[in-house]
Amino acid sequence: MEKTKLTGQYYSDENKIVFNFEEGQSLELNTENDIDFTDLVKQLTFLIETEKEIDISLDEPEDPKLKIIYETITEIIETYNLNLKDFMTAQDVDKDED
Repeated sequence: MEKTKLTGQYYSDENKIVFNFEEGQSLELNTENDIDFTDLVKQLTFLIETEKEIDISLDEPEDPKLKIIYETITEIIETYNLNLKDFMTAQDVDKDED
């Protein structure tokens, strides 16, 4: 299965995390207040159509709030990759049955 690289960078002074996808898209998450992961999930939905697993590069932070955000993002990406594998397996089974 193909992989795509997702690189994240913390900008503590600007209260944001910027993600850059290998395909050229970028995404900012504001970390000042409550975190809205909707835009990240929408981007992942698009990637399901390209059938690419995500290889994320994001350093684990020291700041407790950023650490929680990091763990949540990591869990979202891991779940995405597992669901993509299940989706691909189901498609392969359907093709074999035809």
